[in-house]
Amino acid sequence: MNKTNKKLIYFLLFFIFLIFLKIDFRFADGIFCCSDDFDYYIHAETIVEDFDLDYSNQLKNLEDKRFYKNNISAPIGFFGSGLLSSPFLFVGDVFDSYLFQPTNNFMNYKLLIYSVSSIFYFLLTIYLLIKTLEILEIKFNPTHLVIFFSGSGVIYYVFERYSMTHIYESFTSALIIFFSAKFYKSSKKYSKYSLFIPFAIMLGLMVKWVNLYLLVIPQIIKYITKSKRSLFRFRNFYISSSISVVIFLLHSKLIYGKYTIDPRYVYLPESGQDLNIFTGSTGKNIFIEYFQNFLNILFTQEFGLLYFSPILFFALAFLVYIFLNNLRKLKFDKLSFLILLCFSQVFFTVLLWKSPASAYGFRYLFTLSSISIICYFYYLNNYHYKFLNSSLLVLSIFSIFSVLFFETTPATQLSLEPEINSFGKLSSYTSRYYLTGYLNSFFYLESYLKIFTTSFLGVFIFKFLDLTIGKEILNDFLSSYGLPVENSDFQNYLLEINTVTIDKLIFILLFTCLFVHFLYKNLYHYKN
Repeated sequence: MNKTNKKLIYFLLFFIFLIFLKIDFRFADGIFCCSDDFDYYIHAETIVEDFDLDYSNQLKNLEDKRFYKNNISAPIGFFGSGLLSSPFLFVGDVFDSYLFQPTNNFMNYKLLIYSVSSIFYFLLTIYLLIKTLEILEIKFNPTHLVIFFSGSGVIYYVFERYSMTHIYESFTSALIIFFSAKFYKSSKKYSKYSLFIPFAIMLGLMVKWVNLYLLVIPQIIKYITKSKRSLFRFRNFYISSSISVVIFLLHSKLIYGKYTIDPRYVYLPESGQDLNIFTGSTGKNIFIEYFQNFLNILFTQEFGLLYFSPILFFALAFLVYIFLNNLRKLKFDKLSFLILLCFSQVFFTVLLWKSPASAYGFRYLFTLSSISIICYFYYLNNYHYKFLNSSLLVLSIFSIFSVLFFETTPATQLSLEPEINSFGKLSSYTSRYYLTGYLNSFFYLESYLKIFTTSFLGVFIFKFLDLTIGKEILNDFLSSYGLPVENSDFQNYLLEINTVTIDKLIFILLFTCLFVHFLYKNLYHYKN
């Protein structure tokens, strides 16, 4: 590759990063009660500030707003993502306390560096998936891998709502997959990875207790590798498994006051209203309702997987086709059956909830992104359905752009008032016709203005113009093109940009360079 092409690729990646990196949850003083974002944040905060799992400082006068049982208050969200992101919060806290000591708390380093944790684990997940496919000797295109993974919908929670768990779920599942691949492909009599696998599973369950499918991943990789090795023959596996169970139970006791592995104890109120899995909500046979809702998840305008998480859709389609095709031949394919069980366990959560979950996409399903990548490339290699790859590529790019257009117009915003969602359930924060709204938003100038102004690309450009020509000339210049500069939100936006200090913009530029360098190295220096 010549230098001109290299520079062009660098510039393109640089531009993409800054246009996707959003200010929405970064132009703030902190993350405050009460939300899922807050829950995961205060896990990190209590580790960094208090060096304990006592949340009294973080939940002062708000004890009954989250988990509150037997006079114990804690976040409802689980501990794992806070643990993984705490080093970033610590560095940010050091920056604020000892290096820069900001005069105001607006977009402080504590929040800013904490926010790049999600991007770090996004890159690390990609790295693990690339290395795993190499270990498994599965042919793949790394550029396609990044596009497919990004098109799963998880990038919204990487570049915008960074305090949510979804990229951490993808990372921990990729970590289990990687360690399992190293174990089963190793020729050594002793393998340290038999020690690592249980710890990785424990970490994954700490991130989201309900992701029980993680326990099955090592067996899936065993079937893929066709290895005769067994984890159960390694003493270290039993030792690390025992330690992992003890640590998990101990952390539940320290946080929630009870040794438990049951997520319902954390999620459900004291009154204990549980979900009845055998009762439908529409008077239909429950199995018919589940099947209709399953099809709804795949094809609904409200973030249907085909349009907004196509890698999950294609992986699932592969699995169903191969499993049924083997059954037709009177063969029982253990691999496809086992992966289908994993999908079923996660899908069942959504079928019970009957909602995409009040944010972008069917976010509870994004945990399946890593295993879907491995599954897709494995079956693509073994069954040679190459014609599907171009379709998946187009749909993934379509999905990636939908993240940019999310909440840019009224038609792409989530409802603030309760509305009937695609499952027929009255729900707040829904967008039943998001697909139509997304397509229509291509034809509205306000969509592109919103994308630009809420990105750090816009921040850099407006900051530069503010420093060089001044706010008044900038307003006059924009007004001359008929842009609504008199809008109070826009003027507040300019004031916020003025508040952002140069050192923070330099930090973002440096991090962007690292991001671009990593992607370029892994995408264009890869040799299959």
